[in-house]
Amino acid sequence: ALHPDFYLRGDAPDRSAISERLEKLPENTWVSMKPPHLPQLNRDWGSAVLDPDRNLILRFSGGHSAHGGTDVLHYHIETNRWELPFPVEFPLGQLYANTDYPRGYNFNRRPWVTGHTYQNYGYDPVTKQMLFTGQQDFTYIWNPDVADWTSRFLKPKGMNYGDSFYTLTLCNTPDALYCWTQHGEIYQFDHDHRDWMKLQLAGEKLPGSSVDNSTMLFDSKRGRMMLFRKPYGDKIKYDGTIHAVDLATRKVTAVSVKNPGAAAGVPYLCQIRYDQANDLLLVGGTLPPAPGDDGLRLTPVYDCATNEWKSARITGDDPNGKSGRNVSLGLMYDAKRKLFWAVDTKSNVFVLRVNRGEAGLRVLE
Repeated sequence: ALHPDFYLRGDAPDRSAISERLEKLPENTWVSMKPPHLPQLNRDWGSAVLDPDRNLILRFSGGHSAHGGTDVLHYHIETNRWELPFPVEFPLGQLYANTDYPRGYNFNRRPWVTGHTYQNYGYDPVTKQMLFTGQQDFTYIWNPDVADWTSRFLKPKGMNYGDSFYTLTLCNTPDALYCWTQHGEIYQFDHDHRDWMKLQLAGEKLPGSSVDNSTMLFDSKRGRMMLFRKPYGDKIKYDGTIHAVDLATRKVTAVSVKNPGAAAGVPYLCQIRYDQANDLLLVGGTLPPAPGDDGLRLTPVYDCATNEWKSARITGDDPNGKSGRNVSLGLMYDAKRKLFWAVDTKSNVFVLRVNRGEAGLRVLE
């Protein structure tokens, strides 16, 4: 499983069968796609990003006490197959060695995972490439067409700090790729000059990102970035605060949430994604079963139209796990198919179609 040939075994995939399977997905039910050949070693504490132009999921996760290669996995949505682009390359003597991975790149000019990847890589819709910012000094560029790292460039000072792999949080819109820092700054990727441009924000003070206790997403209906954050540590509960950045005016405001305190039970802030078809934010996590819910762990959602935290009845092969908190979850929204995709540390792939009218939405208290 550490060599590309492993994924080419067996019968060729049936595209039409996969397409039909996705079209007939049951609503509000997670379904495990069960790709036939799974990548090996745990890909912990990371994320995953969607490449809508090539119908791919890009996965670069691991580091610390997890997979430590330079490879970016490709999951082909149309064929339900994983692709490993080249034989796995490990940093000798340092695998499973906390955050002690080498900086820079190897003899093939491929960067290592540093510590973990969290949300420090993202897909740029203009150049149609993936950018990795999780190392000090450089941004690295992955080109899915050649399935390899092709170049790198220096990061600006505001994105270049020792533990940047923990907190740099990337998110794209249909027009650009953005980065949120631990200092409460937002940068936009300038593809013409191959550089990061700091946005001059107005309005309220934007808090900084916080390891895996924060995330940033794009609300396409309102043209705003939405940012979620709490201090690091499991003992500190989320207070329900949401900040928004209007991309037209670059003004920062606090969203007027009707029931912010109800969000204290949200177990994981790292993976919250916007469903533009249902105008809902889906949390990558679930709540403890409540009386009368038949033992089902309900899924917290944020209803953008009513400014309320609610719960939804989502069943099936839940990628969030038995405890409702999967720190190695990668959650993505596929606007083309109106589907959510998720991957876990073992590279299992899950898919979900949400229908808000049939999801049993209930205001959280």
